[in-house]
Amino acid sequence: MHTTPPPTDAADVRLRAVAELATATSSPISRALDAVRLLLGMDMAYVADTRGAQRELVAVTGEAASFGAHADRSVALAGTYCGELLAGTIDGLVTDARRDPRVSRLASTRRADIGAFIGQPIKLWDGTVFGVMGCVSHDARPHLDERDVQFVALIARLIAGQLEQQQLAEQHERTRMTTELVRTLLAALAARDGYTSDHSYGVVKLALAVGRMLDLTSEELIEVEQVALLHDIGKIGMPDRILQKPGPLSEDEWSVMRTHPVVGADLVSRMDALAHLAPAIRAEHERWDGTGYPDGLTTEAIPTSSRIVFVCDALHAMTSDRPYRTAMSYGAAITELQRNSGTQFSPAVVAATPRSIAAMHPGDFLRTQTVTDPRQ
Repeated sequence: MHTTPPPTDAADVRLRAVAELATATSSPISRALDAVRLLLGMDMAYVADTRGAQRELVAVTGEAASFGAHADRSVALAGTYCGELLAGTIDGLVTDARRDPRVSRLASTRRADIGAFIGQPIKLWDGTVFGVMGCVSHDARPHLDERDVQFVALIARLIAGQLEQQQLAEQHERTRMTTELVRTLLAALAARDGYTSDHSYGVVKLALAVGRMLDLTSEELIEVEQVALLHDIGKIGMPDRILQKPGPLSEDEWSVMRTHPVVGADLVSRMDALAHLAPAIRAEHERWDGTGYPDGLTTEAIPTSSRIVFVCDALHAMTSDRPYRTAMSYGAAITELQRNSGTQFSPAVVAATPRSIAAMHPGDFLRTQTVTDPRQ
């Protein structure tokens, strides 16, 4: 059987390993680890997630069992080679662990019978350290040198790129699932109450503008948008005799209506993609001074997104026509918000609201509409 002889030039081997990784379409991280491990003559190669005080192997190839290594098992970072590398105690290369005073004292050297180590931190594009890519062997490896460290650093950068692609793909999938869930919930709500769905979209526009005025992060703005869309979702669980009642509600009926934030929070908490929104949806009727419901939260204990949506919800309601009254003017509604700033509403959110509306496209929010549901 004809076999292709291996290349004799180490640089050529490295180049081929990098090319294979760059063009890999299946398990590129495992292929990278195998390539480095075989090239350097090591027994095991791994990628460890070291975010936090734990080290967790997320990928491992080679003789893992002989080192007592297990993927997805967390151990304390302190005292590991990953921990020593990130702490700067070792510089990425240990050719003879049993004779090297930097690591010979470590329990992990004796327990795992480590003879040599080579590794580099895995840094993501934003500069954060994901973890370590490392290789170990039971025997010493005196032939390893700085060129090998540089090669491992290159592979660590490529692995960082693969991890970022995976994270982006997972984030995209979570976003897609969340969007579909939100659309489904809003469709269910609109089927019972067409106004509430339209109202939610009106609140979203202003809430996002206020969030930007308050310099929220992109992640915080996403939460504001989702809470604004779903702030009335608990009304799905309200009885038709209350939700569709043409006249005023009795005090007992209002007591039932005031449970809708709890119902909404319970609903979204049962959905993995939306569960993180439950506290903010539950708190959407909490007041700055603690007189709101259901939990009587005060000031900063109220989630930021809830504070923003509460103000925007009230403004949208005041500037919309109702069966029993015409819409308030924008100026009168702002005056009402300011009158209740520091008691009902967050002062910072109230202060940002007029400036946010001024920065919006005319008509994006200040559009009077006739509504059929007074149950705010």
